[in-house]
Amino acid sequence: MDVAVVENVTSGAGVAAPAGGVFPADGVFVEVREGEAWTAGWLVADRTDVAALSVNGVAEAKRLVSVALVPLSPDAPVWQGRVRPDQVVVASLQRPVPVWWERIAASLADAMRDRREVAWLREHLQANQKAHADWVEHIAKDAGTWADENKPVQ
Repeated sequence: MDVAVVENVTSGAGVAAPAGGVFPADGVFVEVREGEAWTAGWLVADRTDVAALSVNGVAEAKRLVSVALVPLSPDAPVWQGRVRPDQVVVASLQRPVPVWWERIAASLADAMRDRREVAWLREHLQANQKAHADWVEHIAKDAGTWADENKPVQ
């Protein structure tokens, strides 16, 4: 594998991200716990999700961050998912960041941003479709009521 040191990332090795919302920086080699399994790789996190961790009053179920892990092996697929901060652990052995890191990380960050925007648009589209269907139902009901009240007398 063609790896060169762009920067040698060092941080609190073996330390889980605290519940307060501090999350490892992009490019840190981390391990993510998924059930009983662990997945390791260089981290790319959706920074909008990370920023939302520090908002007071966020329900525990909503304290999720979209992440991607770029694996050591070039043949392995990029792992992507939504995780809680306590599932992310800075690996005790930091790996040098590959020379191609910036290109991959930027593409993954863009894809996460786009997915977030698509989810937001889908949510608003569904809400608007429901509001429109409710409006049509209300108009039809009112039209029926008006028709019943204004029947021609025979």
